[in-house]
Amino acid sequence: MKFRSMLDFFAGSGTTGHAVVNLNLNDGKKRRFILVQNAEPTVEGSKAQMEGYDCISQICKERM
Repeated sequence: MKFRSMLDFFAGSGTTGHAVVNLNLNDGKKRRFILVQNAEPTVEGSKAQMEGYDCISQICKERM
């Protein structure tokens, strides 16, 4: 896959952004990305919620 920019409207926990950052680190290129994630609450009783994340976008922000 060859791309210079990535737009992810359903970023979730930031997997796509994380992958783009790793690609840039591995090959020295300068791909850019935009991640969009609504403040969707984490699942009641989930590991994410037990670790203090109230919404999925918080996980994405920390990961980035």
